[in-house]
Amino acid sequence: MYDRLFSPIQIRGLELKNRVVLPAMGTRMAGEKGEITPRLVAYHAARAAGGCGLNIVEVAAVHTPSAPAHFVSISDDSLIGGHKKLTDAIHQNGGKAAIQLWQGSIATTFDPRAEMLVVNDMEFAGKKLKAIQQTGYRRLWSVTERPRRAVSRLDTTVWNSTARTIICPIPS
Repeated sequence: MYDRLFSPIQIRGLELKNRVVLPAMGTRMAGEKGEITPRLVAYHAARAAGGCGLNIVEVAAVHTPSAPAHFVSISDDSLIGGHKKLTDAIHQNGGKAAIQLWQGSIATTFDPRAEMLVVNDMEFAGKKLKAIQQTGYRRLWSVTERPRRAVSRLDTTVWNSTARTIICPIPS
C-alpha cells in the first residue's frame, strides 16, 4: 500500500529522494522583521535530516507593510542571506526546499502593526476593514508588483540557484 512513499519521484525535472513532504506551517520562528533565525534553520534542517524529501517553508511575505511580526519575509534584498542559510541547511541534510509567497491579507489581524489589504469593505474578526484605496498608480503598483519582484528576487538568488529547489508562488 505504501511501497512508493519512500521511492524517488521526479517533479518537473527535480528529483526528490522520497515522497515525504513537510507542508508549509506557520512556525512563527522568524525574527521580528521576518528574518530567518537560527531556530528556524535548525527546525528545517532537523526535518530534512529526519527524512523529508521536500520541506515547504512557511509563507514568506512579499509586502513589508502587510507582514506580521515573526513571519518569514522575502520583501527586501537584505533578507537573502538568511534564506541562503536556510536552503543550504535543508540541502546539506538531504532535502529539497520550496517556499510559499504571501501578501498577508486578513490573516494579519492578530498583529495590529501589519497593514491589512482587502479589495472590498468587510468585517472580519470583529474589525471593520476598509478596501484598499487607489491613491494613484504608485500605491496600486506597490501592492500588485510585490509578488513579481519577490519571485524575481528568489529566482536570481538562493531559492532557485540549483535544481534542488522549487518556487511555489500562491495567491493569498
